[in-house]
Amino acid sequence: MIVIAIVISAVIIPFGIYTISPLFTSNTLNEPLPVTVASVNRNAASQDYQKFVSMNDQDRFNAAKQMSQRKI
Repeated sequence: MIVIAIVISAVIIPFGIYTISPLFTSNTLNEPLPVTVASVNRNAASQDYQKFVSMNDQDRFNAAKQMSQRKI
């Protein structure tokens, strides 16, 4: 009977401590949000889009012909 109680307490006590311990610990993280390349280049992308929209079909075809494989 004592052996069973020891085995059960060896499982229940660590599980209880693991379950309840977050209630007594507090971590606060205060860091600025990371700046992404997309937010930095948003203005340039908007200007490129406006330029693309104002092109006619022939200008778009010529621009696509001059693009490198990386830009596609």
